[in-house]
This record gives sequence, C-alpha cells and structure tokens, in this order.
Amino acid sequence: MIDVLRNERADTALRQIKEFVGQWLGGFTVPFRTFSDIVGQWNKEARIARATREEPITGPLRAALPVVAERMKPAPRITRAEPYEREAPLLRQLTGLTKKTKTLLEREMDRLPVRRIWPKTGDARLDRLIVQGMGPIVERYLGKIIRSKKYQVASDEDKKDMLKDGFSIVKRIVTKQIHLPYIRSEFRKRKRLDRFKYFKGLIERRKLNEQEIVILMKEQSKNLTREQKIELLQVIKRQKTK
Repeated sequence: MIDVLRNERADTALRQIKEFVGQWLGGFTVPFRTFSDIVGQWNKEARIARATREEPITGPLRAALPVVAERMKPAPRITRAEPYEREAPLLRQLTGLTKKTKTLLEREMDRLPVRRIWPKTGDARLDRLIVQGMGPIVERYLGKIIRSKKYQVASDEDKKDMLKDGFSIVKRIVTKQIHLPYIRSEFRKRKRLDRFKYFKGLIERRKLNEQEIVILMKEQSKNLTREQKIELLQVIKRQKTK
C-alpha cells in the first residue's frame, strides 16, 4: 500500500509540474486568444473549449491557437451533453465581462454547493471519456431529480446528498461501461513488453477489479510469457494480502 501511495504521489507531483509549465507557456498566447475570441463570435468551433489535461505541457498552448485548437478534443461538461463553449467572446474582449448561462442544475450545484464529483482515475483521457459519457445522462437524470416533489421539500443538506448520490450512480454506470473497452484499446496501442508493464501497473495501483483482472488475463494470455504470468499472479497475491 505504501508503494502504491508513493507512486500515486509521484505521478501527481509530476502532473502538477507539467500543468504549471503548460499554463506558463500558455501565458504567452494572449494575442492569439484575443484573435480567437474575435473569430469565435461568428465561428462556433472557435468558441468551444478544448481538453488540455491529456497534453499538460503543450495543451494550453495549442488550445489558444486559432485553427490548431479546433483539431483538439472538446472539453466535455459533466452536467450537459454539449461541451464547454465560450459565450459572447467578443463582449469579453470589448468589456472584460464574461457571460455564463447556467442550467437549473448548475445553479443548484453552485448554491448548495456540490463539489468533488469529477472522475479521478489518474488517466486524463479516461477521465475525459467518463465525463463525456456522464454529461447527457446527468442532464436528464439529475434534471428530473431537482424537479421532483421529493427534492423540492427536502432540506439543503438532503438535496446536496441526493445530487452527490446521483452523480456517483451515473459515474459508476458510465465507468463500468467504458473502462474495460478503454483498457483493451490501450493494450492494442502497445507492444508486447509495454502491455505487460501497463497491465502490471494497473494491478499495482488497484485500477482494476477482480473480474476485470480475470477477463484481461484470459484475453492477454497469448501475449504474456510464462514468467510474466507468474509475476502478475504474484502482484495480485500481494495486493490481496495488503
């Protein structure tokens, strides 16, 4: 467990350093952002915010560059089906005012407030895909909850719990649907030795449940040597005794 915590802390520190460097580099792109806001007044694609966490160093820089940014993945919202989009960008450049139209659910989340609802798998791409899958469901499911009579008569503390529980349920459902297919896609990208290291790392960091481990062990059996299989089984055994 101590080794796992050390690895996760090291990964977190490295990610934070990369994000700091990325934000620093992004600070040099202010003139491009101004141009992007002007273009965005008439071009929807230029208004869409882009996901940068998968490329923490170059992402913020690329996201500020017109045309280049449009090749990046949109930043999904956890509360809506559509991605984040800057509203009235030209108004911001002319007046410094930022316009943000929020849904009833988003306003309620701000009021209570409701925080810590985002997935944190340690994999930025997987987190983005989970949020992308959650958005449409949250919009429908939690939208119905806040309009229900049960919610309307509840105390603020109970309302907060209801929304948090709703987010947890949606996150669990979406994660279960996409996690294993995502891991398989990551296996396909890697060469044989890298697949083994990736698989071992997932087990060590407890990113797979027992059922997923069994399924992947069977699927990857032909790609693993006898020694690698033994090593993985030893890792699994150590995890069970901790």
